[in-house]
Amino acid sequence: MASIYFSVDIRRPKVGTELYPIKLWLTHRELSVSLKMKKRFYSSLEHWDESKAQLRRGHPNSKRANFQLTSDRAKFMEAMEELERMFDIKQFHVTEVKNMLNEIVASKEDASRDINLNQDKKLGAAINGSQSNSMGLKLFSCGLKTMKNYSEPKSRDWIRDGVAAIIKFNGKKDILMTDITVQFLKKLEEDHLDRGNNLNGLAAYLSAIRKVFNYTAGTYPNLDSHYPFGRGRYSIKTDTTPVRSVDVNVIEGIRTLKIDPTTDSTSKANWKAQQYALFMYNCRGMNFKDVAKLRKSNIQKATYKKGLLEKGMLDFRRSKNGKKFHFPLTKEATQILNNFNINQLADSDHIFPIGYEKTDSGHATYCTRRKRYNARMTALATMAGFDSKVTTYVLRYTFANELKKNDVPDNAIQDILGHDDPRVTQLYLREHEADKLNDYVSRVV
Repeated sequence: MASIYFSVDIRRPKVGTELYPIKLWLTHRELSVSLKMKKRFYSSLEHWDESKAQLRRGHPNSKRANFQLTSDRAKFMEAMEELERMFDIKQFHVTEVKNMLNEIVASKEDASRDINLNQDKKLGAAINGSQSNSMGLKLFSCGLKTMKNYSEPKSRDWIRDGVAAIIKFNGKKDILMTDITVQFLKKLEEDHLDRGNNLNGLAAYLSAIRKVFNYTAGTYPNLDSHYPFGRGRYSIKTDTTPVRSVDVNVIEGIRTLKIDPTTDSTSKANWKAQQYALFMYNCRGMNFKDVAKLRKSNIQKATYKKGLLEKGMLDFRRSKNGKKFHFPLTKEATQILNNFNINQLADSDHIFPIGYEKTDSGHATYCTRRKRYNARMTALATMAGFDSKVTTYVLRYTFANELKKNDVPDNAIQDILGHDDPRVTQLYLREHEADKLNDYVSRVV
C-alpha cells in the first residue's frame, strides 16, 4: 500500500543554517521518493512536529505554510485515489507511481489554469467534476503495463507509439481525452497525408488510441459521450495492402540452395535463415515469434532412432491469440529439428537460437534479429535467381494463397492459420482473388 507523508530531510540542511527542507514523500513497495511541491519550505528540528507532520506555532508564518503543505498533500492524495481506481499499482515501481502522480496533478493544474483564463464556470465544473476529463494521454503511456491482454512488449510499444503520435501532432503537449474529437482526428489525418505518409501507418496509431479509449471507458463511463470512433463519428481508414505473397517457385528455390554453415559467419547466418524459412512454411505458415519461442517440450509424442528425431507432434499456442495447435511434423520440419540437434536439448531449452524473452529488452533484441533474418531471406531469394522480397510474413501469406490455389475452403484456411476473425483470412487471400479476376478479364479481352 502506497503512502504519502511529510518529513524533514536532515541529510540536506540549508547552507549555513540549521534549517532542513520539508519534503513530501511517497513510499511504495518499501521504497521512498520525494514528490515535487509547489513551494519549498524549510524548518528547524525544533519547529517541526513529526507526529503531526506539520510546523509548530513558533515557526514564522506557520499557519500559512501549513495550509500550503496540506494543500499540496491533498492534491497528491486525490491523485493517488484516482490512480488506484485506474490501475493495480502493486505492479509499478515507486518511480513509475511518482511519474503518474505528477501527470495527474499537472493535468489538473493545467485544466484549472485554462478555466481561470476563460472564466468559464460551467467548463470548470465539468472538468473538475470528472477525473477522466482532465486525464491526459501521457498518464496512460505510463500505466500501459497493467492493461489487460497488453503484457506483451509489442502491444505496449504499439499503444505507446500511438500516444506519442497524438502528442506530437498536438505540439508535443499532452492532450485531454475529451479533446481528441472527430474534428481533431480529421485534422490529424489531413496532416499525416500532407506529409506523404499512407493511411496504414495512421491506422496503426489510431487503432492504439481507440484501445486506450475502450480501456478508459471501462473505468469512466462518462467518456462514452466523448468517444470519437465508430459509425457516424471518425472511421479509421486503410490503404490496400500491397502484394505480399510470392510464387511457390521462390520457396522451392530457397529450398534447393546448398549452403555450408561451416564456411564462415555469413554462410552460417544464411543457413539459419534458410532453415527458419522452410520450418515456418512446413508448419502451416507459423509466425516467426512462435518459432523463436519453441522449446523441446513443444515436440510431443517424439520418437528417436540412433539419436535422430523420426517423428513427433508440434504442440504450442499461438502468441497472438492463444489458439492451440497440435499437428504432426512434416519430414522436412523433422530434418530441420535434427539439424539443430534437438536430441541433445533439455525439455526447457529453446530449439532455435533466435532468442525471445518477454521483457522490453528481450523484445527489442528479438525485433532486431527478425529484421536481420527478413533481409537474409530476401537475399536467399536473390541467390536462387528471383527478384522477390521474402520475409516471415511473406512466407505466411504465400502459404495461405497456396492453400487457396489448391481448393482448400476458406474456413479451413482460417483454422490452419489460427485466425479468430474470417475477415483477417480474407485479407490474406485477397491476392488470390485479384489474380482470379484478372484471369476472368483476360478471357474476353
